Amino acid sequence: MSTAKEELLTLAQELASSTTEAHWRAAVSRAYYAAYHGCKDWHAVLPAPGSVSGPAGGVHQTLINQLNNPAPEVKNPQDKKLSKILSIRLGLLKHKRHASDYQLSDTVDQVVARNACTEVAELLQKL
Repeated sequence: MSTAKEELLTLAQELASSTTEAHWRAAVSRAYYAAYHGCKDWHAVLPAPGSVSGPAGGVHQTLINQLNNPAPEVKNPQDKKLSKILSIRLGLLKHKRHASDYQLSDTVDQVVARNACTEVAELLQKL
């Protein structure tokens, strides 16, 4: 069995409609992963991967760096522009996901969860 980024976003939206902070935190996390997988898939079909130049980190930061530094083989200016936009938006969503998953003393409310879902839905429409 497998799942798709759209299913992750649907789950995030369902969690964001709940009434507990644990669900709202999970919504932010699932929304981020929908965005991550969407960006990863989009990046994979480019003519060449972007440069990993940028802050050190794991696979998530590597993708953000690659999106921010599209390869010279990417000739379409709109693809280059979108790549940089995706890098910024994914980085911001990663920060929100990190706060939701690790900063348990900080409050994550329903507005934050719903906003994350909206941001990801808009991001996925651009792909």
